[in-house]
Amino acid sequence: MFRLVSVFLFFLIVAANSKAAEQSLEAFVQIKSDEILTLVNEGRAEFESDPSVLYGQMGAVLDELVDFAILTRGIMGKHFKVAIDDQRLAFQQTLRNYLVEVYTKALVKFKSKSIEIIPLKKPPTNKATISMEVTTQDDATFLLAYSMAKKESAWLVRNIIVDGINMGLTYRSQFDSMMISNNNDVDTVIENWATAADEEEFSK
Repeated sequence: MFRLVSVFLFFLIVAANSKAAEQSLEAFVQIKSDEILTLVNEGRAEFESDPSVLYGQMGAVLDELVDFAILTRGIMGKHFKVAIDDQRLAFQQTLRNYLVEVYTKALVKFKSKSIEIIPLKKPPTNKATISMEVTTQDDATFLLAYSMAKKESAWLVRNIIVDGINMGLTYRSQFDSMMISNNNDVDTVIENWATAADEEEFSK
């Protein structure tokens, strides 16, 4: 699972803004992926002594390009409807902080060598599935796929599949299981979700 975490952030940061209209979706994704690689490589040496710098940089990227409201709704699933606004916002903040920290740590350790976008067979309209091949420093290769949808002028990541594992469904299943084991206490689940998610990610 740690391997999956270490590549998942690449998908979260490729939400395209209006500049994507000036170039192909694949080219834009490639550029954004390369930018993240550069950011991590330049911040890796300082990360151990002062992780706050890279956390801040990654947080800024995610805040600009990730729709945490949609992610929150998807992960909470059926429980989103019964949660009050304060609980939804609390989980959204918990999710945001968790993703920033765990994926930054994973990317620092991952040390990927290259990311190659597999060209689309036809130009995208409002939806597209982008596949990429990630090569690590030890030449291990992973094939990844993610679904994107266009909202106004922005391309947003909606789901990710890594080595056959659907990440959106994984987090949703985890949230649902915690709701069952905690007698549907939303506050308790939100309070403990990040710790439980972290333990599961790094135990596999």
